[in-house]
Amino acid sequence: MGRINFRENRPNAGPGKRSVIWKLLTKHEISIQKLHTNGAQHTAIADDRTIEELTKKQIKNSFATEGLDIIDPPELNAKRTLIVRQVDEHIHNEDTEAIKMELERNNQYMKITSIIKLPNTRTIIKIKMENSTMVKKSLETGILMFSQSFPPHTLNQETYIHLPQCTRCYAYNHTLKQCTLPATYTICSGCSSKEHRINNSTGNTAQSPHTPTPNPINLKHLTVINTAIIHANITEAATPGTYQQTIDAYYKANGLPTIIIPPSVIKPTAILNMLNNTTHTQSQPEAMETEEQRNKRPLNTEHTPGTEKPTKTKKTDLNTETTIQIITPNTINMTDEEIHQNAHTLLQTNKIKYIYTKEIPEETMDSMITQKLIDLTKTPIQRLTEAKYKKTPQGYFDIRRHKPTDTPHWTVNCQ
Repeated sequence: MGRINFRENRPNAGPGKRSVIWKLLTKHEISIQKLHTNGAQHTAIADDRTIEELTKKQIKNSFATEGLDIIDPPELNAKRTLIVRQVDEHIHNEDTEAIKMELERNNQYMKITSIIKLPNTRTIIKIKMENSTMVKKSLETGILMFSQSFPPHTLNQETYIHLPQCTRCYAYNHTLKQCTLPATYTICSGCSSKEHRINNSTGNTAQSPHTPTPNPINLKHLTVINTAIIHANITEAATPGTYQQTIDAYYKANGLPTIIIPPSVIKPTAILNMLNNTTHTQSQPEAMETEEQRNKRPLNTEHTPGTEKPTKTKKTDLNTETTIQIITPNTINMTDEEIHQNAHTLLQTNKIKYIYTKEIPEETMDSMITQKLIDLTKTPIQRLTEAKYKKTPQGYFDIRRHKPTDTPHWTVNCQ
């Protein structure tokens, strides 16, 4: 015999639902052994076949219209779950919806409710079906998906292990009747305080005064928030005064409420200096060069310490211009205008590359191009032979390692 719970979804609406449960059971010709009632929850004692019948969608909908939710027993969920081992990587790489469709196509008796990939292994998946009969048949005949057959010895029905918990002391492995503590023993299930219980004396479910309010932020929200703050700092460095605007735009696009965030503690100039830092190890004389000297030095010239000359060259910051060029194989059948218009798509599909001469970390440049902070429609294009194109890596172009005739000199304004 097993148990199944009926929970009132409108507990304060009218009289108790005990009589309604009996009425609905009679209507659907379902028999149970006993019905226990505890406030807004009712527990039926019945055999496995009856419990399976009660969890059918049609029966659940019938009870739901009368304000009763049927709660699937955890042991029944286990009986409906098939564990598949020795799964090949090509199956694990498929999305769950594709796996579900493939299983139902190759195994006609299956009606699957969900597919679960285990996070710490790529060789096991769990298949949840509509009833335990489907799982039993799979264990007898084996299953087939994506041209890989799984004989019965690679399949298991999930096992449910019940852990009894005492409602007086909240310890596991014993029930209230088996508890050795006195009936006056008090402990809060929310904060473990021994001065009160989670429920007050009238039986209402009041929250413990020491129970922290659950944090509604989930992992997706945290990812959005972190991305928004990083992007806001970058755009604030390029265009001062856009920090809050960028935060609001990110939150609105992802369905989060707009909030006021204090300005970043990192100054825009500090961000620019960080992005402009060289990625190679400086020699001692070069490291002693002042920032003012570096700013006065022309962008595309190799520097020899101690040979600075006055120059009228405008200081080149990341937020004004950078040296960048698009390179393509000469076999590409597109005009320069077409390449400019589709530059971001072509980069994503590896049909073109970009190289640049300013010493900026490549991940920073990739991020700026992906976020379209650099206007590629004005970027010069150089067409190379197929062999030379393949030999030229995308990213930083170190002018100190190339001949003067090979050194690119291009500039393009950032947005």
